[in-house]
Amino acid sequence: MRKDILFVTHCSGDKNGAGEPLTLYTSERIQRFGEMCVSAGVSWAIVSAKHGLFLPTEQHNPYDTKLKFSHGQVSVYEKVNERECLLPSSEAHINWLVRGLRSRLEKLGVRRVVYYVGGAPQRICGYLLVVHRALDRCQRSHYRPDDVVACIRRTSAIYIANGLAELEAKLKQVE
Repeated sequence: MRKDILFVTHCSGDKNGAGEPLTLYTSERIQRFGEMCVSAGVSWAIVSAKHGLFLPTEQHNPYDTKLKFSHGQVSVYEKVNERECLLPSSEAHINWLVRGLRSRLEKLGVRRVVYYVGGAPQRICGYLLVVHRALDRCQRSHYRPDDVVACIRRTSAIYIANGLAELEAKLKQVE
Protein backbone atom coordinates (compact mmCIF):
# COMPACT_ATOMS: atom_id res chain seq x y z
CA MET A 1 0.00 0.00 0.00
CA ARG A 2 1.33 3.44 -0.94
CA LYS A 3 1.44 5.69 2.11
CA ASP A 4 2.17 8.88 0.15
CA ILE A 5 -1.32 8.92 -1.42
CA LEU A 6 -4.45 9.43 0.67
CA PHE A 7 -7.99 9.02 -0.65
CA VAL A 8 -10.45 11.43 0.96
CA THR A 9 -14.02 12.57 0.76
CA HIS A 10 -15.91 15.15 2.81
CA CYS A 11 -18.20 14.53 5.76
CA SER A 12 -21.96 14.25 5.55
CA GLY A 13 -24.97 15.47 7.48
CA ASP A 14 -26.27 11.88 7.52
CA LYS A 15 -24.96 10.48 10.80
CA ASN A 16 -25.66 7.59 13.13
CA GLY A 17 -24.27 6.86 16.57
CA ALA A 18 -20.67 7.49 17.60
CA GLY A 19 -17.90 5.47 16.04
CA GLU A 20 -15.44 5.10 13.21
CA PRO A 21 -16.25 6.87 9.91
CA LEU A 22 -18.20 4.00 8.33
CA THR A 23 -20.26 3.66 11.52
CA LEU A 24 -20.80 7.39 12.12
CA TYR A 25 -21.67 8.48 8.57
CA THR A 26 -24.64 6.81 6.90
CA SER A 27 -24.58 8.57 3.52
CA GLU A 28 -24.37 6.27 0.52
CA ARG A 29 -21.47 8.34 -0.89
CA ILE A 30 -19.30 7.76 2.20
CA GLN A 31 -20.30 4.11 2.55
CA ARG A 32 -19.40 3.36 -1.08
CA PHE A 33 -16.19 5.38 -0.86
CA GLY A 34 -15.07 3.61 2.32
CA GLU A 35 -15.93 0.15 1.01
CA MET A 36 -14.04 0.77 -2.25
CA CYS A 37 -10.96 2.07 -0.41
CA VAL A 38 -10.96 -0.85 2.05
CA SER A 39 -11.37 -3.33 -0.80
CA ALA A 40 -8.47 -1.71 -2.71
CA GLY A 41 -6.31 -1.62 0.42
CA VAL A 42 -5.51 2.10 0.19
CA SER A 43 -5.15 4.73 2.91
CA TRP A 44 -8.28 6.83 3.27
CA ALA A 45 -9.97 9.41 5.48
CA ILE A 46 -12.92 11.77 5.77
CA VAL A 47 -12.43 15.54 5.75
CA SER A 48 -14.60 16.58 8.69
CA ALA A 49 -15.77 20.16 9.20
CA LYS A 50 -15.54 19.59 12.94
CA HIS A 51 -12.48 17.36 13.38
CA GLY A 52 -10.30 17.86 10.29
CA LEU A 53 -8.84 14.58 9.04
CA PHE A 54 -10.95 11.69 10.38
CA LEU A 55 -9.06 8.42 9.90
CA PRO A 56 -10.78 5.00 9.76
CA THR A 57 -9.23 3.95 13.10
CA GLU A 58 -10.58 6.97 14.99
CA GLN A 59 -13.94 7.44 16.67
CA HIS A 60 -16.09 10.55 17.03
CA ASN A 61 -19.57 11.44 18.23
CA PRO A 62 -22.22 12.80 15.85
CA TYR A 63 -21.98 16.55 15.20
CA ASP A 64 -23.75 19.22 13.16
CA THR A 65 -20.95 21.30 11.65
CA LYS A 66 -20.39 22.08 7.97
CA LEU A 67 -18.32 24.30 5.74
CA LYS A 68 -19.83 26.67 3.20
CA PHE A 69 -18.06 28.62 0.46
CA SER A 70 -19.40 31.99 -0.62
CA HIS A 71 -17.74 34.99 -2.30
CA GLY A 72 -14.24 33.66 -1.75
CA GLN A 73 -14.75 32.85 1.94
CA VAL A 74 -15.13 29.55 3.74
CA SER A 75 -17.43 29.77 6.75
CA VAL A 76 -18.30 27.27 9.46
CA TYR A 77 -21.90 26.62 10.38
CA GLU A 78 -23.31 24.62 13.29
CA LYS A 79 -26.86 23.59 14.01
CA VAL A 80 -28.21 25.17 17.17
CA ASN A 81 -31.84 24.50 18.15
CA GLU A 82 -32.50 23.11 14.64
CA ARG A 83 -31.21 26.33 13.02
CA GLU A 84 -27.98 26.69 11.08
CA CYS A 85 -25.80 29.36 12.66
CA LEU A 86 -22.55 30.92 11.48
CA LEU A 87 -19.81 30.37 14.04
CA PRO A 88 -18.40 33.69 15.24
CA SER A 89 -14.96 32.05 15.30
CA SER A 90 -15.33 30.79 11.72
CA GLU A 91 -12.01 32.15 10.44
CA ALA A 92 -10.09 30.80 13.45
CA HIS A 93 -11.72 27.38 12.97
CA ILE A 94 -10.79 27.32 9.26
CA ASN A 95 -7.18 28.21 10.12
CA TRP A 96 -7.18 25.46 12.78
CA LEU A 97 -8.50 22.97 10.20
CA VAL A 98 -5.83 23.93 7.64
CA ARG A 99 -2.98 23.70 10.18
CA GLY A 100 -4.31 20.41 11.56
CA LEU A 101 -4.73 18.87 8.11
CA ARG A 102 -1.27 19.99 7.05
CA SER A 103 0.31 18.58 10.20
CA ARG A 104 -1.49 15.24 9.98
CA LEU A 105 -0.78 14.84 6.26
CA GLU A 106 2.92 15.52 6.90
CA LYS A 107 3.03 13.05 9.82
CA LEU A 108 1.38 10.41 7.65
CA GLY A 109 3.86 11.07 4.83
CA VAL A 110 1.06 12.04 2.42
CA ARG A 111 2.22 13.95 -0.64
CA ARG A 112 -0.82 13.49 -2.87
CA VAL A 113 -4.56 13.35 -2.25
CA VAL A 114 -7.30 11.84 -4.38
CA TYR A 115 -10.44 13.77 -3.39
CA TYR A 116 -13.68 11.93 -4.16
CA VAL A 117 -16.35 14.57 -4.64
CA GLY A 118 -19.24 12.35 -5.66
CA GLY A 119 -20.73 15.01 -7.92
CA ALA A 120 -19.97 18.59 -8.88
CA PRO A 121 -16.94 19.96 -6.99
CA GLN A 122 -18.52 23.41 -6.79
CA ARG A 123 -21.04 22.04 -4.28
CA ILE A 124 -18.42 21.23 -1.65
CA CYS A 125 -15.90 23.92 -2.49
CA GLY A 126 -15.25 24.87 1.15
CA TYR A 127 -13.87 21.41 1.91
CA LEU A 128 -11.77 21.38 -1.27
CA LEU A 129 -10.34 24.79 -0.45
CA VAL A 130 -9.32 23.72 3.07
CA VAL A 131 -7.51 20.65 1.69
CA HIS A 132 -5.95 22.77 -1.06
CA ARG A 133 -4.61 25.31 1.45
CA ALA A 134 -3.29 22.55 3.69
CA LEU A 135 -1.58 20.41 1.05
CA ASP A 136 -0.62 22.96 -1.60
CA ARG A 137 -0.06 25.82 0.86
CA CYS A 138 -2.05 28.05 -1.49
CA GLN A 139 -2.69 31.57 -0.16
CA ARG A 140 -4.45 32.93 -3.25
CA SER A 141 -7.90 34.39 -3.02
CA HIS A 142 -10.39 32.26 -4.95
CA TYR A 143 -13.66 34.09 -5.45
CA ARG A 144 -15.61 31.43 -7.32
CA PRO A 145 -15.76 27.65 -6.95
CA ASP A 146 -14.41 27.31 -10.51
CA ASP A 147 -11.31 29.32 -9.44
CA VAL A 148 -10.64 26.83 -6.63
CA VAL A 149 -11.01 23.84 -8.95
CA ALA A 150 -8.82 25.44 -11.66
CA CYS A 151 -6.07 26.21 -9.14
CA ILE A 152 -6.22 22.66 -7.77
CA ARG A 153 -6.02 21.20 -11.28
CA ARG A 154 -2.84 23.20 -11.91
CA THR A 155 -1.14 21.45 -8.98
CA SER A 156 -0.02 17.85 -8.96
CA ALA A 157 -0.85 17.28 -5.28
CA ILE A 158 -4.65 16.90 -5.49
CA TYR A 159 -6.66 14.89 -7.99
CA ILE A 160 -10.42 15.49 -8.02
CA ALA A 161 -12.48 12.36 -8.74
CA ASN A 162 -16.01 13.55 -9.51
CA GLY A 163 -17.70 10.17 -9.80
CA LEU A 164 -17.32 6.52 -8.88
CA ALA A 165 -15.78 5.61 -12.24
CA GLU A 166 -12.98 8.14 -11.73
CA LEU A 167 -12.48 6.96 -8.15
CA GLU A 168 -12.32 3.33 -9.26
CA ALA A 169 -9.77 4.19 -11.98
CA LYS A 170 -7.54 5.97 -9.44
CA LEU A 171 -7.84 3.08 -6.99
CA LYS A 172 -6.66 0.67 -9.69
CA GLN A 173 -3.69 2.90 -10.55
CA VAL A 174 -2.46 2.78 -6.95
CA GLU A 175 -2.78 -1.00 -6.48
